[in-house]
Amino acid sequence: MPESSTAEVVRLIRDLNAAWPAGRFEDVGRCFDEEAVMVPPGGGEIIRGREVIVGSFRDFLATAKVQHFEMLDPKVSVFGGTACAVVPFQIRYEFQGQVYDEKGEEILVLMENARRWRIVWRTLVALPPESA
Repeated sequence: MPESSTAEVVRLIRDLNAAWPAGRFEDVGRCFDEEAVMVPPGGGEIIRGREVIVGSFRDFLATAKVQHFEMLDPKVSVFGGTACAVVPFQIRYEFQGQVYDEKGEEILVLMENARRWRIVWRTLVALPPESA
């Protein structure tokens, strides 16, 4: 049933985006497949494996202070046991004494295995600042 699958995927995405700003790294790990891959924003070396991906969230929160994070409505398409999601977000954080306001999109690919959805591929795309 695509509708129930879509709802399950949206729930997992909401769980992820509630867990990481709160530093609930065990909950973050539950959202990712053991063999998940993350492509860093702007390219760079691909990050492989759930534990390394969870570590990237941990590293970000160790160096940046998130002042505000808002996930907007995800756009999800389900194709059998595979789902693709575009998740718009807004974030304000402080890093090395400077405050950043950013908008972007989290792009996710998820797979259903043993009746559970998990993220298998993730990247972030920064959106250009709006003109004044």
